[in-house]
Amino acid sequence: MIALRHGRVSIALHPLREGAGPRLLCLHALGGSARDFREAAQRWPGPVFGLDFSGHGQSSPLRGGGYFPENLAGDADAALAEIGPARLAGVGIGAYVALLLAGGRSDAVPGALLLPGAGLAGGGPAPDFSADTLARWEDFGAPLPGCDPAVRRLERDVRPPEYAESFARAARNLLLAEGDFSQPPWWQAVRAVPTVTPAPSDLVAGLAHLVRHVRYDEGLGRFGFTVEIGMGNSIEVVASPLLRRSPHVLYTNVVEPILRWRFVEHGYSLVHAACVSFGDEAYLVTARTDTGKTTTILKTLEHHRCAFISDDLTLLRSDGQVLTYPKPLTISRHTVKAVRTPLLSLRERTLLFYQSRVHSKSGRQVAQTLARSHLPVATINALVQLIVPPPKYHVDRLIPGVETAREARLAGLFVIERSDEDSVRPLEGDQALEILMENCADSYGFPPYESIEEFLQGLRGGRSLVGKERKIVGSALDGIPATRLRSSTMDWWRMLPVGTAPEERAVVPLSAVADAQLT
Repeated sequence: MIALRHGRVSIALHPLREGAGPRLLCLHALGGSARDFREAAQRWPGPVFGLDFSGHGQSSPLRGGGYFPENLAGDADAALAEIGPARLAGVGIGAYVALLLAGGRSDAVPGALLLPGAGLAGGGPAPDFSADTLARWEDFGAPLPGCDPAVRRLERDVRPPEYAESFARAARNLLLAEGDFSQPPWWQAVRAVPTVTPAPSDLVAGLAHLVRHVRYDEGLGRFGFTVEIGMGNSIEVVASPLLRRSPHVLYTNVVEPILRWRFVEHGYSLVHAACVSFGDEAYLVTARTDTGKTTTILKTLEHHRCAFISDDLTLLRSDGQVLTYPKPLTISRHTVKAVRTPLLSLRERTLLFYQSRVHSKSGRQVAQTLARSHLPVATINALVQLIVPPPKYHVDRLIPGVETAREARLAGLFVIERSDEDSVRPLEGDQALEILMENCADSYGFPPYESIEEFLQGLRGGRSLVGKERKIVGSALDGIPATRLRSSTMDWWRMLPVGTAPEERAVVPLSAVADAQLT
């Protein structure tokens, strides 16, 4: 048992299950305690904690004043401060507390399950001014076993529907039990919120639904960005009508993150790096978003005898095998100017001028700034890309007759960076790994990723896949030379390995490259 302090009250927090995976905090019904969840906790794929509300179980009673749901929400908030962000499962009064916390602390509560139980109804939607306002706790009924007698005051607490609705709208992922039980007005108001998802009323079944379901909704209905992801024998994604009209956003911001962690499950890492091969030897080129990776790859393909494997993302296996990730290149008019004979029509070139302005580095910086605000930025992004689709072309439209390869063996990694000074420096293995992982994280920073990240990282069995992804990449890079290229002219392509002839593609040793200066 972990003893916590909430004001002058000692709160008992009970670890019910250990393990790796998503955390769960259980909030009991009126008159209950954390032990009510001991059996169900064993079915959760991660650490589980049960809280004894003040006046219940092993927690001390309040000293002065009465019991209100907001007091209990403070108890639960103290528990979250101890264990970190967690999903909530609340029964009865615990369901109402979970609602308050899910809406009031959405940053720390990725999802909440609300189930019926004792204390669910409270005292109705509005105060009864005809009642005796000087009622003593003895008038509330017989004391509940093991509880402070005054906790029965929670059965008379007023719960306005509009108050509950405001918390439901602020919550990130709220699951509400459906079934044949009395549903008070506040519960009905929550159920009417479009972003709330129905769930089974059985505790174990509801928990299974909670761990396998996530929803992101910006509250604009069919005209906004909404997506639900469900995990079962297959992965099911339900998107709002807007995303049917903006498929690039659906794929890049929802499908691709799902694929990233699904690949990790099967022993592959989808790294943020382009890749070309010289014979059977593959070279990754990684950079922060909008550095110039695509232009570097295109110029390399145009000037050197090598094969194209991938541009933005590449599949990497722990044994160092690199595989293509079939995806068109997102280009700009500067990218087209860098190559000599792209097969683009006059119309495509004209549109590219406007597309480049919208989907430029500065445009994405504005989007990232908006992402830190409370605006519906994912909806804005979908509308912008609906009106001005991103310029995406397959590599053979940009480099006619280009050679392509499906896979090769990793032989080196290049990190390209913009700088006022030109330099070439070798990287230690740990440095290369950190940079590549940071660049991967940088490419997934746009909504709704932050809201669905933890869910996706625990796709199967609740175990986080973050460590597994890092292990795959670290194993693949083990013993592979890595070089940091800094340039003021963005001519990184000149320093990539160069083959002299198709039948004898000699690779420039990275040790020699490291002693050179960019020209």
